[in-house]
Order: sequence, then C-alpha cells, then structure tokens
Amino acid sequence: MVKLVVMAARKTARKSNKVKKARKKTQTSWKRSKSAKKIIKKIKIAIFAVITVLLTTLSLYAINTIKLLKTQVAGANENLNKIIMWNGKSPINVLMLTEQESGIIRINPEIKRYTFVKFESEDLKEAIGDLGIPVNNYIKLNLEAEGIFKKLIGDYHKGQVYGGNYLSLLINIKSSFSELTQGIETNLTLKELTELVLAMNSLQKGEVFEVNKDLFNDHFKFDSLWQNIVIDKGVSNEGLSVMVLNGSGVVGVAGRTTRILKNSGLYTLDPANAKDTYDNSFIVRLKNGTLNTNSENTVNAIKSALGIGAVLERDTYNEYGNFADRADIIVIIGIDRVDDF
Repeated sequence: MVKLVVMAARKTARKSNKVKKARKKTQTSWKRSKSAKKIIKKIKIAIFAVITVLLTTLSLYAINTIKLLKTQVAGANENLNKIIMWNGKSPINVLMLTEQESGIIRINPEIKRYTFVKFESEDLKEAIGDLGIPVNNYIKLNLEAEGIFKKLIGDYHKGQVYGGNYLSLLINIKSSFSELTQGIETNLTLKELTELVLAMNSLQKGEVFEVNKDLFNDHFKFDSLWQNIVIDKGVSNEGLSVMVLNGSGVVGVAGRTTRILKNSGLYTLDPANAKDTYDNSFIVRLKNGTLNTNSENTVNAIKSALGIGAVLERDTYNEYGNFADRADIIVIIGIDRVDDF
C-alpha cells in the first residue's frame, strides 16, 4: 500500500514538473515573440521613414524638373513663329547653326529617318524666309556645345545614325542641361531637346544633301529636292486639300504661303483672293460631321508651318472666297502676317 502511495506521489511530481517546464517554455516563447514584434515594429518604422524621405526627394526633384522642362533654353527668335510644342513623334525641321556649317535637319520619327541639308549661305538664319520651308525651331551651338550635342545624337552632318548616351541625359538632366547651356542658343525647351535626342537615337537612316548657291536661288529645283524629303504619314493618310486665300490685300502673299505649305508635305490647291480684307490670319475647316474624315494632323501641320493658331469651323467656305469650297481646309492670310510671307 505504501509502495503504491509513493509511486503515485512520484507520478504526480513528474506531471507537476512537466507542467512547470511547459509554462516556463510558453512564457519564454511569449517574451521572445513580444521582443521580435518590437524589433519588427522598429524595422517597419525605419523603412517607412526611408520611403517617406525618398518619395519627398523624388517629388521635389520631379517638380523642379517639370518646371525646368517647360522653360526655354534661350529667348526665341521673333522671326520664327512657334505655335505648337513638339511632341517628339511628328516630323520637325530644325535650323542648325554651328561655327563649322549651317543647315536644316529634318527629323521624321514616323519613318525613322533624318535628313540634313547643308547650305553655303553664311547667314542662313536671315535668309530662311527665302527657302519656302517652315522652320520654327533653331539651335545655335558654339564649338564646345556642338561636341556635347554630337555625343548625344551622333555626327548628323555626316549622316551618321548613332545610339547616343541619352539615358544619361534623362538621369542627369540638370547637369546635362547645365553643360549644354554654356554654349547653346535655341527656342526649344529642354523637354523638346530631350525629345529630339530620344528621336535621333531611335532613327535607322540618315542622309545628307548639300545645297550650293545656285540651287539655293532656284526655287523650282530646290522645292523638288525638299518635297522628296518631306514625308508626313499623318497628313498624307488624311489626304486633305488646302487652299490659301489672300485676305491682306498685298499681292503675292498667298502664293508664297502656298509654297511653304507644299514644302510641308501638304496637298495644296492654287491660291486665290479672299472676298474681304482681314486684320488677323486664321484657319477654317468644315464642322465635324460635314467632313467625313479626321483633319487634326493637317490642321496641326498648318499651324506649325505658318505659326497660325486660330481655327474656325464653318458649314461652308462660300463667305471667304468664290472657289473656296473646292478645298477641304482653307487658310486666310490677313494683314498681321504680311511681313512673314
């Protein structure tokens, strides 16, 4: 009997010890778990603080960069009328002026090609009005800035197609801007310059033409050369005709304007006189639904070529000219643009 009691007591003692050990282990695990939770909480707070600082820094950088992108690198030349900001996708003509040579670079991202037309004219910027080419953008570079620019886009005056270091420009946009502004004069914003670099690095073909003084002065031959270069898929796909009406009263204005539009890749009809005289120039297109096609590319090409921003919509063109209804879109040149064309 005594033996049974002792055995029972020992068994009870063993169970008691097991329970104590289990409780102790549970308490230790709980303490460890609580400590781990505190550490995890501290880590989360630290990560949140780092992310907050990074986001704040990036936001401030983005705001400053956006403001910078919207600014002009230098004052625009008043003789180069600029209405539309370049989007990096449509064709663009840029007057390139360097210490070594001058010319016009035609960049066409749509067909991944650029053409550089070199001129002998020493003062091409002043003679640009005689070319009949819409050039609303220019870049003038000193020797050092030209070297930086060619590193970004390639040796364009030799027809080189080059994948330049434009990623570096995007990452270090402010420092690159600072380097270029040491010797650049342009009416392009930094955003447009960046788009130009990106576009040039995406092209697959480059070509160069040289224009001597005889060709420069022969409008027919020069226009034939240029019109073979000009290709605008957006405009050609719309297939719209454009007529220029002289509303200024000055002879020859409509003819010169028609030449500019034709050299912009537009399909032009013979110019005519408007019924009335107008103070301001404007574009007129038929109201939506009347013209069974989209005209945005054509209208934007006219805006870019002529620097005319006003666009009206009418059911008919009869009020503007006797034969105006033959055209899909008409352009009225008023007194305000007589000196420009």
